[in-house]
Amino acid sequence: MVCACGKTALTRVGSIGYCSEHRPNAVAQIAKLGNPKAKKRSRGYIIAGPPLVHVDRLSTKQIKELQRKQLRANPTPAEIALGKILKSHELTKGKYEFQPIIHGYIPDFLYRMAKIIIEADGAHHYTPDGKAADARRTQHLKAEGYIVIRFNNREILHHPERVVEIILKMQHDKLSSNQ
Repeated sequence: MVCACGKTALTRVGSIGYCSEHRPNAVAQIAKLGNPKAKKRSRGYIIAGPPLVHVDRLSTKQIKELQRKQLRANPTPAEIALGKILKSHELTKGKYEFQPIIHGYIPDFLYRMAKIIIEADGAHHYTPDGKAADARRTQHLKAEGYIVIRFNNREILHHPERVVEIILKMQHDKLSSNQ
């Protein structure tokens, strides 16, 4: 889990993570909410809801797996719709994985054989920080031989036929160029 400032979170209030710098805000939030599950631990972290693992004791791979589980447990409406599209179409059925870990990243969908990554981009992808992070990630994945296809959430939800058409064309082009 990551704090809004980008640091690894040590404290969680509900589904929101906080780093040590922002922990006092979390304590205040718990006090304000009056969460009966919240407990102060001797090591200083607070639990609201399910237990939180102290991330300093985890490897990068374990942290990514925790992030992946959290993302998979809370898919966006666009990710759900895109998953249904990919599962229902004959040429894409069973080929795409939902939020796997690949080269340290967690893309929304991955077709391993064709090295195609499909991303459903929400509003945070269009902020300056989001654009910069997406550009770095896309550049890294392209260097590894992947094609990254990005759709905004509105496009997925309102024009699914166009989304399928683009995915099928990219899939066909990529697979035919590999042969």
